[in-house]
Amino acid sequence: MSGNASMTGKHMRAGGEVSRWRNSSIELLRIVAMLMIIGHHYVVHCGGFNNPYPPFGPKLLAYLLIFSLGKIGVFLFFGISAWFLCMETDYSVKKSLKRVWMLEREVLFYSIILTVTMKLWKPDLIAPDRYLNAMFPIGTSLWWYVTGYALFLLIYPFFTLGLRTMGRNMHAALCLIFFILWGVIAGLSRNVIYGTEAEGILDFVFLYTLITFYRWYLNDCTFKRAWLSIITGFAILAGSITAMQIAGTMRHNDELRLHSLYLASSSIKLPVMMAGFGILILVTKLDFHSNIINQIAKTTFGIYLITDFYAVRNVIWNNRFSLLNTYDKTFAIARSIAYILAVFIVAMLVDLARQGLFAITVDRHRGAWFNKIANAATSSRWFRSIWNRLAPTRHDAPRCIQGRPLQSDADPDASSVE
Repeated sequence: MSGNASMTGKHMRAGGEVSRWRNSSIELLRIVAMLMIIGHHYVVHCGGFNNPYPPFGPKLLAYLLIFSLGKIGVFLFFGISAWFLCMETDYSVKKSLKRVWMLEREVLFYSIILTVTMKLWKPDLIAPDRYLNAMFPIGTSLWWYVTGYALFLLIYPFFTLGLRTMGRNMHAALCLIFFILWGVIAGLSRNVIYGTEAEGILDFVFLYTLITFYRWYLNDCTFKRAWLSIITGFAILAGSITAMQIAGTMRHNDELRLHSLYLASSSIKLPVMMAGFGILILVTKLDFHSNIINQIAKTTFGIYLITDFYAVRNVIWNNRFSLLNTYDKTFAIARSIAYILAVFIVAMLVDLARQGLFAITVDRHRGAWFNKIANAATSSRWFRSIWNRLAPTRHDAPRCIQGRPLQSDADPDASSVE
C-alpha cells in the first residue's frame, strides 16, 4: 500500500515485454486485495465476535474464511509492488527517498483530516496522545503497513543490489533459510517464534526475497501449477479451521477454537503464501485494459488509510455495520458482503475527491519540492565532503540476471496512484 510513487504509466508482461497500458488484470487484483483486507477488518474489529465463538457451522466457517482472506490480501498488495520493484535498474537512494516523500503526502493528509474530522464528530474516540500520531503517522506506526512499507523502500536499493550481487546460488540459499525458518517452522507453528509477532518490514523483506528469486531466475510457473498452489493454500486454511473448530466443539475447548485461525494470522504463513503467490502469478499472466478498473485501483491505498484509521474503524465495524448485530439476521452473509462493498465504495469516492484536490494543488508539480531539497542538499559543500569520504568510488548495479535484461520502466507502486 504505497503512496503516490513515481510512475511510468506502463506495466511489464511476464515475459519481459513492456505494454503500453497498465495491465488491468493487475489493477483488478489490487481492488480484490483491498476488498479482502476490508473483509478481514470487518470480522476482526467487530468487537467480541469470538468471545466465545457461535456454534460451528457453515455460516461461521464462511466468516472465518473471510477473516483468512485478509493476510492473503496483504501478500497480494505488497507482492504487486515487489513484482515490479525487483525489475528496476535505475533504483537509487534518492529515488527511494522520493517514493517515501510522495507516500508521506497522502498519509499525512489523511492522518490530519481524519483526526480532525473524528475529533469534531466523535471526540471520545480521539485521545490527546493521538495528536502525535496525526503529525507523524509513519514514525508512530499509525498504519502498520505504511510504516513497514516506508522502511522497506528505504532499504530497497541496498537490499536489491545485495541480492543481485550475491548471485543465484547464494540467493537460493537465503530463500531456503527464510522459507524454512519463517514459512515452514514459524509459518506452521501456533506459537510466535523467530520475530513473527511484528508484522511489517521483516515480512516484506522475506516476501521480497522469494519474489525476486522467482522473477530473476524462474518466472516459468504454469497456469496448472499456479492453480494447484491456490487450491492447496485455501484447502489447508479451510481444513485447519474446520478441524480445530470441530475438535474444540467436541471437547468443549474454546481455547482450541480461538486458535483455529492461526494459519491465517500472517502474510508469511505457509498456506497464505501458497494461495497468494499462486494468485499473483496467475493474474500476471493475463492482460487486458479497462480505464474504469484502473481508475478504481488508484484509490485502493486511500481506501486502506480511511477504513483502517482507528476511529473510523470503531465507528463502522463496532457500531453501524457490526457483525455482532448482523450474524443472527436473515441473509447475514449477503448483508455482510453488502456492508463491505458499501464501505469500499464510500471510501473510494472520498479518495477520488482527494485525488481531485491534489490534482489542483500539490500534484501540479509532482515531487518538485523534494527535488529542490534533494538537489540543494546533495550540491552543498558539506554533503560532498562527507560523501567523498564515505564513498570515494562508484559501484554500478548489474544490468542483467544471468543474461536476462532488467527493466527500468516497470510500475512498482503499491497504491497504483498516478
